[in-house]
Amino acid sequence: MSPVHIAEPKGSQKSYDPPEALRLWSEGTIPRDSLYWREGMTEWRPALEYFADQPAPAAPPIIPGSVSTGFVKDPVRLTRVLLVLLWTYVAVSGVSALITCISLATGHASKTETDEFSTQDLVGLLISLPQLLVILLTGIIFLMWIHRANRNARRLGAQGMTFTPGWSVGWYFIPIANLWKPYYAMKEIWQASTAPTSWPSQKPPSLLSTWWTLWIVSNVLSNLSFRMSMRAAAGSEPVSSEIVALMSDLVNVPLCLVSIRLVREIIRLQSHWAAQAAQTAASSCGICRQPQQPSEMIFLNRTWVCAQCKPILLQQIRERGIEQ
Repeated sequence: MSPVHIAEPKGSQKSYDPPEALRLWSEGTIPRDSLYWREGMTEWRPALEYFADQPAPAAPPIIPGSVSTGFVKDPVRLTRVLLVLLWTYVAVSGVSALITCISLATGHASKTETDEFSTQDLVGLLISLPQLLVILLTGIIFLMWIHRANRNARRLGAQGMTFTPGWSVGWYFIPIANLWKPYYAMKEIWQASTAPTSWPSQKPPSLLSTWWTLWIVSNVLSNLSFRMSMRAAAGSEPVSSEIVALMSDLVNVPLCLVSIRLVREIIRLQSHWAAQAAQTAASSCGICRQPQQPSEMIFLNRTWVCAQCKPILLQQIRERGIEQ
């Protein structure tokens, strides 16, 4: 196969194997107004004429189910599951708080272990077990969502992010550091989702600090409630334990609501950039295969072409006898 000789507008001439020339042309490395020559030709011709007749280079397959190649992995299904769990958490915490209020109002909270097992005890047990399961599932899915949001932010163009997808999750399990590191990891995800190419300059909203404050308070109250419940089982401070448990449930409700808003907003921002990436990928000329603004192209003979390539397509149509 004879090489393709390319003469660029600046005067430089290079020779390429046809596949390599096609790849460089598709990437925009070879200027559009270059000339080409191959063995057997009597004169140099516009490079557009040669590359217009070549098949497009194979593109990597699009990730199934994703909005565009801007996503590493589609976050929609995972986000839906997380939102359902968060709403369930709200409902379970509300019911648990109501039962605790009834227990305090009726004096049941001061009951000792020697008292008989009552219907109210059974109801509390039936609520606490599902609540524990919901807490566990919500935590796991939320961490999975954070990992994916970080990966997608990078794929959308965010460069130089400090927290990797793994450590944006891992910091939640490091004592003392988990008091602030996860916040900065989420802050980075928000910034990168807001403006991937200029994320360091983006100012985080107050929603983010509200979410983290509620998260810290919720964890402190949950730990305190657990410790006091252990002492209450031994016969001391049963009422105080119930009060702290009530406070924990009441804080969990706004925490989940703020988390829902946070998740929705990050997904909305990332979906916006992913949709733009899809539009940009689709907005390329069918002849020269260079990226173009949609407003600068026309649809002709089932092909989107730019203004510069329109005469070439019309010439091809005439030569092949294609009817419009």
